[in-house]
Amino acid sequence: MPPDILTTEHRVLLLDHLSEYKSMIRTLSKVLEENPGHAVALNNRGLAQFEIGECDSALQDFERAIQAGHRSAVPYMNRGDLLQKLGRFDEAIKDYGKAIDLQPLNPSFRRSRAHLLVQMGRLLESLQDFSVAIEIEPSFKQTLLDQAAVYEALGVKSSAASDQAAADTAGPTTCELYETDSVVVAFLSEGLLRFHPSSGWTFHPVGSVLWDSFHQGVYRNHKANRLTSADLERRGIPPPPADQYRGAPAVVWKDQFNAEIPLSAVPPGILDRPKADGSRERSVYLVLYEDVYETAFGDGCFWYPQAAFWTENDARIFLRFRLTKESERPKNEVGYKYCLKEIRLRADESGQKLAAELNIETYEHYSIEDVVRLLAAKPENPV
Repeated sequence: MPPDILTTEHRVLLLDHLSEYKSMIRTLSKVLEENPGHAVALNNRGLAQFEIGECDSALQDFERAIQAGHRSAVPYMNRGDLLQKLGRFDEAIKDYGKAIDLQPLNPSFRRSRAHLLVQMGRLLESLQDFSVAIEIEPSFKQTLLDQAAVYEALGVKSSAASDQAAADTAGPTTCELYETDSVVVAFLSEGLLRFHPSSGWTFHPVGSVLWDSFHQGVYRNHKANRLTSADLERRGIPPPPADQYRGAPAVVWKDQFNAEIPLSAVPPGILDRPKADGSRERSVYLVLYEDVYETAFGDGCFWYPQAAFWTENDARIFLRFRLTKESERPKNEVGYKYCLKEIRLRADESGQKLAAELNIETYEHYSIEDVVRLLAAKPENPV
């Protein structure tokens, strides 16, 4: 949970697990019991609810935060994001406009409205916001590329070529600095540098899980503030060591997820199944859920593990149960999609390890630790 959750209105939370969101919601609910008009708590509880798909509750909290009357742009932007997600585009445009009235020089607000205008087919109007954002941040490469795409769609080839040429020279020659969710990051062509007061700058290459998370927040969700080297100096933060990582290779997504663990770390009872087969191998059926919100703003489909079973029949019973629950969800709530995946476990007693053929695809998030944890846990009983 962010340490400034009661003092700073957030635009993105980037929590790792559903349980963290639930814990944050409980904490903020206790604060609101004593102070129902706490605008920051309302905004942040609404954001937590939004990010886990509880859209009705989130909408109520954003509205209450706005009604608290302390003239902040953030609840308007968050409510605009939610209305956009619900397909209520005209209302979202109005909220983005109110936020821009309060912070006219915030380029991320301009980009958010511009992208929605593009989605609505209002290309000429989007150019107004793109041009203002570029005027504020002339070296922001993505805005130049986005504006070039609009000009291309309008058939204005010369302007599209001009913006494309500007983007080619505006990429991070050193790095692009941002602050998102109170974290300072620096993007360079090879990846991301993240600053922490105790450990300094740490590097995360293109394709890594953490790089992907921040890349979405900055370049897809537009939930970041641009920083300058002067901003870092004022905060006592040293310059990011970008030159150390020039030419660093990207990582392969599947290589980031562990496929082996020592037998000593395997929960009791798990090894009995593969050992019962002479081959020491056994199939496991993993139920994955898609984070639809993350998929909508990301670069692919994002899947996470929810349950694991020794038999395909048990897995399909659970899967049918979850799909039935989703069909009962109100249409104005963001739901989840599910899929079934078969993987193979192999007990290697000579090497004293349990290995898995995960066959993990890009943007799937699970490891062998997740598999054995879910096998050892008792899933929701669907029958």
